[in-house]
Amino acid sequence: MSAGAARKTWVTVTLVWLAAVVLLVATSLLPPDAKPLLADTDDAMRMVTAADLLDGQPWQDTVVHRDNAPFGAPLHWSRLIDAPLAGLIALLRPTGHPDLAALVWPLLLLLPLLALSELWGRRIAGPGQTAAALVLPLLSMPLLAEFSPGRVDHHNVQILLLAGLSLALTDSHRHRASAIAAGLLAAASIAIGLETLPFVVLSIALVALLWAFDPLTWKSAAVWFALPLFAGTAALAALALPADQFGVAACDAISIVYVLATGLACLVLLALAALSEALKTLPTRLLVLATLGALSLGVLALFYPQCLAGPYAQLDPKMAALFSEIGEARPLSLFFEDNPASATGAILPPAVALLVAAWRLRRSRGDERLAWLVLLAFLAVATPMTIVQIRGARLAAFFAVPVGVWAIAAARERYLAKGGPQGAGLLVATWLVFASVIHNVVVIGLDQWLPKPAVAGASEFTVARLTCFEPEVFATLAALEPGIAVASPELGPHILHYTRHAVVSAGFHRNVEGTLDARAFFRGNEDEARRIAAERNIRYVVGCPTVPLKEKSSWLKPVSPKDGKLEILEVQTP
Repeated sequence: MSAGAARKTWVTVTLVWLAAVVLLVATSLLPPDAKPLLADTDDAMRMVTAADLLDGQPWQDTVVHRDNAPFGAPLHWSRLIDAPLAGLIALLRPTGHPDLAALVWPLLLLLPLLALSELWGRRIAGPGQTAAALVLPLLSMPLLAEFSPGRVDHHNVQILLLAGLSLALTDSHRHRASAIAAGLLAAASIAIGLETLPFVVLSIALVALLWAFDPLTWKSAAVWFALPLFAGTAALAALALPADQFGVAACDAISIVYVLATGLACLVLLALAALSEALKTLPTRLLVLATLGALSLGVLALFYPQCLAGPYAQLDPKMAALFSEIGEARPLSLFFEDNPASATGAILPPAVALLVAAWRLRRSRGDERLAWLVLLAFLAVATPMTIVQIRGARLAAFFAVPVGVWAIAAARERYLAKGGPQGAGLLVATWLVFASVIHNVVVIGLDQWLPKPAVAGASEFTVARLTCFEPEVFATLAALEPGIAVASPELGPHILHYTRHAVVSAGFHRNVEGTLDARAFFRGNEDEARRIAAERNIRYVVGCPTVPLKEKSSWLKPVSPKDGKLEILEVQTP
């Protein structure tokens, strides 16, 4: 691409981004579609941890000291997201509106999303496809949701890291910088959140298999991917963990487990590169690869067998039952019963993209074939993840976009060559298949005419509604003298964010004792509730709209106004 064409492309990207920012702010925050800026518990908790870092909490101290009160609760999140968010909060505090950081951060991230989409679209469909590459992400509900105002959790950064990782892999055999970038992006994705771990494993496997089929071409890429992957993981682990915790195994966050795992992967890839000229045949190379891979897994199993079952292998069984109630952890089939529009938009584009990518892989050659192989591999992991847990849709959505760009380009070329209603219909249909915003509109319309399935009542674990997350809802509670509050865990992060109070549980999986106590307080008998209140020195009982207790006894005094959204009861100490 010439310098002039490149400037024109990036001007276009920037203009589309600015238009998208205006549209997202208008649709998210202005009537009649206005909703709370922090409409998700994870986003509210991220604002808490970022503010704690800004207010002087040490970088390596990730305990939320006002959660699981009065003891504190460790959190598995990365400070790599807290840091830039804390910087935005610091800039905005003098204005009196620090929460605007939650509006600015995801909109800033939308720009690199569009840039990566344009780069992927150009890689897979050639130049001249900028329009489709920039518009399709804005028509993808799972993607758009993660880059809308208020989304300050780490998922949008994870999408960007995987998008960059996949793109770098397609160039890593030709450019050392791309291989290094791929290794560093994989390490960063591990450090920020282990939802992306399957894609890091996939990337290691892809590099190894590509070496097996073409060792001379992929020898250098294997080396320069492996070294930054291990070095980056080790460095980020050292940055995240105190020295006395570096050797402690944790399956759910960056720890010695993943330093060892990436170290073993690095050794395997370096060994393969060293043997490139000695191993003359493909079967021999595959045998050596399989043997070294099995030995690495054996070493990992020897030291950390508990983590082989996944990041949440150490989750307390009692907590596992509670977390099965979380909406984003449900399988696609159950999510479809409650929200057929969103479910259709989540699965249709990646499923179609998976089929198209498999077809194109057979028909393409050279670097084009490599790009299709990478897309197919990432879709082959992300699409089943979406079926098993709907949260996988946010990762699958991006990899459907380049395939959609290619399909739209092919349909447009066919229409321009042959014309006619069939060509026009194919072009329109292609846009419709990959635009999940339109799926939502169509399915919602059809849903008005279809019989509604019976849906189970809302779990007590998720009783809070969006209206309970408005900042003004917490004004009365914030004005009370600071103390420990017990509430539905879903209300916990917002109480921490909007008030100075501590909570028994904010609903995160490492806080086993607090979450079980909060559940028992509301579900158990009065004696058990009084015992928990005494042991934890609970001062306030909070519910939205009401406290979910069977009976409100004389030891609980109402302190909230009758017209308040929250019901607040104060514990009366004998």
